[in-house]
Amino acid sequence: MKDLWVNRNFKVMLLNKVLTPFNSKDYLYEIKFDGVRALCFVNKDSLTLISRNGNDISYLFPELDKIRELVSGNVIFDGEIVSLENGKPSFSKLSSRLHLKNERNIINESIYNPVGFVVFDILYENKNLIDKTLLERKEILNNYKENEVFVKSLVFNDGVKLFNLVKKKGLEGIVAKLKEGTYHINSRTSDFVKIKNINEGIFYICGYIDKTTNYVFSLLLCEKLDKKFIYVGRVNVSKKEPMYKKIIKEKSVSSIFDEVINGAIYVKPKYKCSVDFLEKSKNGHLRHPIFKGEIK
Repeated sequence: MKDLWVNRNFKVMLLNKVLTPFNSKDYLYEIKFDGVRALCFVNKDSLTLISRNGNDISYLFPELDKIRELVSGNVIFDGEIVSLENGKPSFSKLSSRLHLKNERNIINESIYNPVGFVVFDILYENKNLIDKTLLERKEILNNYKENEVFVKSLVFNDGVKLFNLVKKKGLEGIVAKLKEGTYHINSRTSDFVKIKNINEGIFYICGYIDKTTNYVFSLLLCEKLDKKFIYVGRVNVSKKEPMYKKIIKEKSVSSIFDEVINGAIYVKPKYKCSVDFLEKSKNGHLRHPIFKGEIK
C-alpha cells in the first residue's frame, strides 16, 4: 500500500444504505451529519481539505486551520464539515459557503458564520492506519483533543434508540459501522451503512421538462398554500413510469407560480404524486427527492 500522505489521489470510503435501523453487538452507531464530507491532511505547518470528489476546498474554510494546533505529526482525518443553524446542521447554510469566490467574503463568513469539522475516523498518523480495525482507529482518534472547530463524533451502542432520537430531532440519519471493519479507500462498502431519516410528501404536478435524457424526464412539483401554488422543485422520473404518457398528453398552460424554469412545460395541477425527500432547503425546495408514485 502506498503512503497515503504522499499519494493523495484517493477518495474516501463510501457507505451502502439500508432502510431500517437495527441493533447488533458487532456494530457501533453514529449520527449522520448533513454537511460536506472531507479528508483533512494536517500537520503543524499546513492543512489541506479534500472533498469526496477529490477537490481541494481548503480556501473556503480558513477557520479550520486551527486543527493544526492539535497535531504533532502528519495526520489524515476523515470527517464532515458542518454548519449549524438553530442548533442543527444546515446544508442550506453551508452551501452558500461553497459558492464564495471573493477572499474578503470568505474571511467574513469564517469569522461570523464559522463551520466545524466533525471527525469520525483517522486514516494516517505518520503511517497508514487503514488496515487497522475501526475500534483500533477510534482508540487512536480518541487521543486527540477537541477545540472550537474540531469535534469528535459521538459513538452509541443502540442503533434503534439513536435513530428514534435522530428522527425526533429532525436530523439526517445514522451510520452503523462494523467494529472490526477496515477502511476501504476508493470503494463503497457494506461494512459501514447509512440509515436516513426520510420525509414523505404529496405534491401537485404542475409541469415537466422532457429534455433530461432519452430515459428520464423531470416533473415540476408544487404544493398548495392559502389557495396559492408554491413551487418546491423537480424530481426525476423514468419514462417507463405510466405518469410520463399521462403528463405529455396534457395541454400546456401558463405557469402558476413565480419562478422561471428553463425548458419547462406547464400543465394544470390535476395530478398528485408521492415523493420521499431529505428536507426542504431555505428557499423551500426539496432536497434529494425520490418519486414514489402517483396518488389517485
